[in-house]
Amino acid sequence: MTREEILNKLNNIFNQVFDREITLLESTSAKDINGWDSLTHITIISMVEEEFEISFTMKQVLEMQNIGDMISIIEEEI
Repeated sequence: MTREEILNKLNNIFNQVFDREITLLESTSAKDINGWDSLTHITIISMVEEEFEISFTMKQVLEMQNIGDMISIIEEEI
């Protein structure tokens, strides 16, 4: 799966979580999306794990600073 394919899947997840159209870039972080708080973050992580059939470690979650980091970790896990 390419980074672009992963990004498209993440876009779908974020659109569901935030119930609005969001266009993610690899540089997008929590500060860029209104409403992305700690509870929303848990929902996002859970949905991403389910979609890609992976489990993030706590270390991986803490290392994610932006969508690009998330994509890189997903690439490693799938």
